[in-house]
Amino acid sequence: ANAHGAVALGGIILLAAVVLVGCGGGDTPQSLSKEMMGNLNIMADILEGIRDEASAKAAVPKIDAVRASMRDIAKRSKGVKTDAATDEAISESMAKEMPAAQRRIAAAMGQLVGKPEVMAILQPAMTGMENDL
Repeated sequence: ANAHGAVALGGIILLAAVVLVGCGGGDTPQSLSKEMMGNLNIMADILEGIRDEASAKAAVPKIDAVRASMRDIAKRSKGVKTDAATDEAISESMAKEMPAAQRRIAAAMGQLVGKPEVMAILQPAMTGMENDL
C-alpha cells in the first residue's frame, strides 16, 4: 500500500502534462497548465513538510484543497480551444518544469514510505488523485 501512494503521484504528474486545454472565463491553455504546475509544486511543499503523524494530519486538509483545485482545473480545461502549436509550446514548457516537481514529490514520498503510521494518515487523502485530472 505504501508504494501505491508514490505510484499514484507518478500517474498524476504524467496526467498533469496531458491537461493542456482549458475553458471558460479567461482561461487559456497556458494559464491552466501554469495553475496545474503551481498545484504540483504546492503538493511537493505539503509533502516535504510532513515529518510525523501530527504534521500528516495537518497536511490532509491542504492535500484535499490542492486536489479540489486540480479537479477544478480539469473541469475548466474541457472547453478551451487550443491548437497544435499551443499544445507543443505548453508540452515543452511543462517538460522543463515538470521533472523538478516530480523529483520533489517522489523524494518526499520516498521519505514517508518508511513511516507506515504517516502513510496510513495520508493514504485516504492521496487515493484516486490521478482521477482528479
